[in-house]
Amino acid sequence: MSKINQDSAAKHLDLWGGGLPPELLELILSKLIFVVDIQKFHCVCKTWQSITVSVSPPRQLRSPLPYADSSFPLLFQINEQNDKYRVSHPLYNYTWDFEFPPTLIRGDKIICFSKYGWSLMVQLQLQQNSMILFLFNPLTQEIKLLPTIPMDFSIIYLGLRSMFFTCPPSHPDCSIVAIFSIGGVFDVQDFSWIVYDEVLPLELDTESSRLISLVEHNGQLLVVFIGEDCPYVFEFDLKRKLCVPMKSLGKNALFISKGASFSQKAIVSGTGNKIFGPLVLKNKTDSFRFYSLATRKIHSFFDNLSSDDFCDMEFIKDSSWLPM
Repeated sequence: MSKINQDSAAKHLDLWGGGLPPELLELILSKLIFVVDIQKFHCVCKTWQSITVSVSPPRQLRSPLPYADSSFPLLFQINEQNDKYRVSHPLYNYTWDFEFPPTLIRGDKIICFSKYGWSLMVQLQLQQNSMILFLFNPLTQEIKLLPTIPMDFSIIYLGLRSMFFTCPPSHPDCSIVAIFSIGGVFDVQDFSWIVYDEVLPLELDTESSRLISLVEHNGQLLVVFIGEDCPYVFEFDLKRKLCVPMKSLGKNALFISKGASFSQKAIVSGTGNKIFGPLVLKNKTDSFRFYSLATRKIHSFFDNLSSDDFCDMEFIKDSSWLPM
């Protein structure tokens, strides 16, 4: 490097390191909320790295609504007591904790389907052998109670994972669809069910799977199988009745959960060709992890973890992505 360039670089560093008073730097740091922003602040120079604040940045915001967009979905999860829930933004390692509205506190709750910022849910009433079906917005806590399904309780329970709504609940054309069936593909033209048997590779133990999901991806139908060791992604060819392993998602990312599974273009840098599920380290619900198809390993946004050991991972129960 020439002396002129060295002098220019030194002046530049001096501008950032010594040009701003410590009081102003402390004020800037105190206004930062997200972990990634704090890390970037400390990476500017040695002077900025030495700046600390006596009071830690707040961990709670009034509402997660300003952080809800289509670039990266929020994660909606119900706690074990079923009276509270959490909304998380895994990309920023940020969480909001809520209590369910009083009318929904008692009874086990299950997330059936999520989209447009809403979740289709049921609240089980085991003693009455019945259930309440409702639409719930975890961000605004709006509730839309739905009529009781005129079917046997056990039949409804078996079909919980086959419910969805067609458009936002505020739309006049919104319809809720429930399909009760053991499995298969419904052919609208022939008005019949087609069962595809032994399509997945025999070595995959579907009985012990953590999660199996069907996802539309660039005009293809994908089968995403998350087992005990790692995730597997297959392209499901309906005509040839074959499942072909998919090695790359390209610029897309897969979001997999029981309530919502979908593929979308990775708008956020570094999130393409990855699978995002409600995956955390065991006994650490705030340690969000994701799987990279490029490295075939588990990674994190906030530490140097890079592991191919799936045994230390667990899925957050009763959770769903919340696409907007």
